[in-house]
Amino acid sequence: MLVMKFGGTSMGSADTIKNQVAEIIRTKAKKDEIIVVVSAMSGVTNKLLTVFEAIQANTGTAGTDEIKEQITAIKTHHHTTIVSAITNEKWQKEAIAYVNEVLDNVDLSKAENQDRFLEIGEKLSAKILSCTLSD
Repeated sequence: MLVMKFGGTSMGSADTIKNQVAEIIRTKAKKDEIIVVVSAMSGVTNKLLTVFEAIQANTGTAGTDEIKEQITAIKTHHHTTIVSAITNEKWQKEAIAYVNEVLDNVDLSKAENQDRFLEIGEKLSAKILSCTLSD
C-alpha cells in the first residue's frame, strides 16, 4: 500500500494536475495499491479563510455581496481549471456541477467551524483530480 500526498502547488494548475499528478498516480497504480490525499489548489485555502472571516463579520447586504463575489471568484478559478484539465465533457460537467453544488450552498449567514469550512478546498481538489483520472 502506497499513500501519496499532493500539496497545493501540485494541485495548483490544470497543467500540473493533468500532466504530472494524474500521470504519477496512473503509473504508481499499475504497481501498487494507492491512497491519494490532496490539498486545496494553491491559494484557495487563503481565499476560503477570507470568505470565512467575512461571513463571521458580516452585518448586512453590502458584506453579503462582497462574500458572493469572493465565492464567485473561487468558483471561476475551479471552473477554468476543470475545463483545462479535463477533456471529456461528461467529466467536465460532473466536476463543474460538484463545484457549483458545494460553493452555491455556502451558508452566508453563519460560519461556525473554520476547519469544516476550509475543507471545502480539499473536497473540490479531490473531485477535480478524480474526474481528471476518469478522463
